[in-house]
Amino acid sequence: MQTSINRKDLIITQKLEIIVLLALVMVYSCGDFRLDDWERLEEMQVDILALVGEANCSDSTQCRYIALGSKPCGGPWEFLVYCSSEVDSVRLVELVNEYNQFEEELNNKYGRISDCSVPPEPQLGFIGGHCVDLREPYHYQAYDTLETLIVSGWFKIEFQDSTAIQGSWVFDSVGEPENIGPQTGNGHFIGYQNTAEIRLELNPYMMDNNVSLYGTFNGTVINGEWQFTGYPGLLNEGSFYAEK
Repeated sequence: MQTSINRKDLIITQKLEIIVLLALVMVYSCGDFRLDDWERLEEMQVDILALVGEANCSDSTQCRYIALGSKPCGGPWEFLVYCSSEVDSVRLVELVNEYNQFEEELNNKYGRISDCSVPPEPQLGFIGGHCVDLREPYHYQAYDTLETLIVSGWFKIEFQDSTAIQGSWVFDSVGEPENIGPQTGNGHFIGYQNTAEIRLELNPYMMDNNVSLYGTFNGTVINGEWQFTGYPGLLNEGSFYAEK
């Protein structure tokens, strides 16, 4: 009798082990398949971004944008700015359509959710030989001559024509830096730009107490030097880095 019970228990145990093993195999397989899906989506995005590049352009009339991604609630995740004369537009549209369709399939397949906000369409600008979205702020960091971070914040270009630009800034000091001039708080700047260089006057109507940024523009990055000037001349200086 005892032997019969043991055999019965053994059979039940073996069945349970098989069920657990099958469940683990299914989970592992689904996990791998899910991972493969997202890896493929990521690879597709990398190809698209590589094709768009840094949106180098020779003419503002060639600046374009395209909607990328499929949110589960509808609409794109973002817009990509590009130059139509430097990018194979037909190929770009083809890749983006494939990407958007595949992401929509994954949304349905895995029951993904998202908010229903819609990203604003870009406000196209042309700065330093690049097509840009003027709506996106630049994240700003300033350093002293010893490369110590002294200021951080953001600025936003709100108007731009062939050479002149205007915008707003909000900066905060990091630590207790000295003699950095009026580059904390907030304000409005005016500036000038050409093919590769950009200059911003953070306090354009304070000639005796002004901070100027002199930088080069490379796609989404502006970096260069800041200078604090007054009637005596140059009072302090350092470097800055700004990126969208």
